[in-house]
Amino acid sequence: MHTIYRHKILRFAIQLSLAIALFPLKLVFSIVPKRKDQWVIGHNHGFCDNARLIAREITRSYPDIKVIWLKSDPNHVVDANIESYTKYSLMGIYYQLTSRVFIVSTGLNDIGRLTPYYGCHYFNLWHGWPIKKIGLDSKETSPTANDKINKIYRSLYSYSNQRYSAFFCHNEQQAIMFQQAFGVDKTKTLITGWPRLERKQSTKTSHMTFAPTWHPNNVITHNLIKIVIDKFKQQSKIKKLNICLHPFDRKMLDYLNANYTTKSISFDCGDTMEKIQKSELVITDFSSVAVDAAVTYNCKVILFYNDIEMYCSERGIYENLSNLMSNELDFTNTLTKEDFKVYPSNVNCSERIIFHIKAYL
Repeated sequence: MHTIYRHKILRFAIQLSLAIALFPLKLVFSIVPKRKDQWVIGHNHGFCDNARLIAREITRSYPDIKVIWLKSDPNHVVDANIESYTKYSLMGIYYQLTSRVFIVSTGLNDIGRLTPYYGCHYFNLWHGWPIKKIGLDSKETSPTANDKINKIYRSLYSYSNQRYSAFFCHNEQQAIMFQQAFGVDKTKTLITGWPRLERKQSTKTSHMTFAPTWHPNNVITHNLIKIVIDKFKQQSKIKKLNICLHPFDRKMLDYLNANYTTKSISFDCGDTMEKIQKSELVITDFSSVAVDAAVTYNCKVILFYNDIEMYCSERGIYENLSNLMSNELDFTNTLTKEDFKVYPSNVNCSERIIFHIKAYL
């Protein structure tokens, strides 16, 4: 399924065909009685991110709310005290049809495509502070270079995002970014702070983590990994290199393990934050984990890509962050949260988000 994302036209055709085919069903599903105390949460990449923190807070502090986590992959591991099902299992479909609240992180496919059009509320936590351009800001989002098709696509994309009651944002800067990228007005961007950007204490070890973002061509990812490994081998201060792949690059693991794994170099495709919180240094190209590393865990960060100009022309980087990128990998040229101008929340962000959701009911 992940290979579909590498072909923009095919991806768009499948999405449009599914939307048309499911339209009458979703209208019928809208009249099914729904429980407002039944909240469905999911994340396409697993039990992680803001979604995990919200699910845990509800389970811990709100016994009047029944939390259901819907898994995109039956192998995803969820906390034992949180009820979970694969999203297209019988129980997964049941909760898609009978719940009033749906909380997603990447899009509605986090929780399944059978959710009703009406009679419920959708909320988007998003899944990281954008460095590369997203949504309507990015050329990569559009399926083709044809202006007429792109105009139609952009209208459909913006229209589809009106279904969300709210996008939760860390600060005003991010709210403005989301309004433009998702084609929504300011009434749909609520500033609550992000749970994943609350300051956390962590014990550092002599480790570094490299977490490349997903690229349509995994040759690019492989080349970046080789550059980082070569640079790591040229120094002696940092003792361990953890390379955390994007979930869509999971198929690369066997090859990379066979060719590069040593006592000091490891590969993983799990929870990147577990590695980051112990690392002195975090390197990425365009992954939002750079902001988490600097803001949440107070790590030193490097934004590195060996052909920034090409990436800007194909996908785009947000202008306020583009000057932080480097074409050369230098372990001494690092960034902190002051460079990103993003700061940790000093409140319980999960509690704020839950408060706002309850207000819609």
